[in-house]
Amino acid sequence: MNLLTFSNLKQSSVKKKIAKLNLYSLFINKHHYKTTCIFNKQPNYLKINKIESFYSNHKLNYSLSNESNYDSQKKSEDYAYLGFLKSEQGKFDEAEKNLKKAIDLNPKNINALTELGYVLHKQNKITESQDIFKKVLELNPNEPVAHINIANYNIKDNKLDEAILHYEKMTEINPSNKIFNNLAFLYSRIGKKDEAAKNYRKAIQLDPNISDSYYNLAIILNDKENYEEAEIIYVKGMELSSLNPNKSKTEMSNEYAFLEILNYNLGKLDNAEKNNRKALELDQTNIKALVNLGILLSHQKKLIEALELFKKASEIDQNDSVIIHQIGLLLLEQNKLEEALIEFKKELSMKPDDYMCYNNIGFILEKLEKTVEA
Repeated sequence: MNLLTFSNLKQSSVKKKIAKLNLYSLFINKHHYKTTCIFNKQPNYLKINKIESFYSNHKLNYSLSNESNYDSQKKSEDYAYLGFLKSEQGKFDEAEKNLKKAIDLNPKNINALTELGYVLHKQNKITESQDIFKKVLELNPNEPVAHINIANYNIKDNKLDEAILHYEKMTEINPSNKIFNNLAFLYSRIGKKDEAAKNYRKAIQLDPNISDSYYNLAIILNDKENYEEAEIIYVKGMELSSLNPNKSKTEMSNEYAFLEILNYNLGKLDNAEKNNRKALELDQTNIKALVNLGILLSHQKKLIEALELFKKASEIDQNDSVIIHQIGLLLLEQNKLEEALIEFKKELSMKPDDYMCYNNIGFILEKLEKTVEA
């Protein structure tokens, strides 16, 4: 009766852990491209610029109290400005009323329409918000705010191909590191890794000082088994990331844990062990580092230390069948049959259709001479 070997498990475990690594945030945040966005409010400096550009020669209170003295377009701009202010204060219902007045007076007021799309989203009026952003694109097919927000709605609805079209348009309208980074991430989501790698490289060309792009490209290259370049790219990302004074120990630990995977794939086992231990120095609860260091030590027949690492990992995640399986194998390797049996039965309760669990349990029962149960 054959048991699943450490060697076989190493390969499957590494793949599992890579799959769990998160690619960096798809949605635009405060560190990257600045615009009105469903998932992040337009930053003040852009809003102030718009207000100054459109309303600096207007006296809002005077205008609204002397409605006969100015035309509907100017009046629309004043209501839009008032809507902006209410939105900034978080008074979204009042903002909506004023923005709709602005649009009634001037249906082509793109600034009012754009802000209304955001305000509707904040009130969870999703369909209305989408319709507004579509109107914006009808008026101006090159309006970046509308493309970004419609793309984000497409992503939430898992319409990734449609989202890609909007991000592709954004690379023409307003190319930036984050736009290419997000486009690459979308391509990776639909399995087009060559396109993903190409766009991550473009992101790096536009801004070579953002570590996220290097990390993401390294993950894609690792998936494509281009391990040497992946390691070079990833280390460059770590060098840039080290310049961030606010980076947490958990973040640093995760970086070293993934570097270990790259080391392992290149056969650099000493480096892999060193980087796993570095990861655990930074964060003793890093489950990826616990598991992968445990597997490395298992190969080196350092069974007692390996078992301790897997037990720590199991305390953190009691429902990970891979960890439980490894504990069972290590106990079996040390001829602790009764304890190993408990672990394999635990694994079987999680994976009732896994023939390997039955195989291992049967093997132990035969060793224990419990042939009837086997």
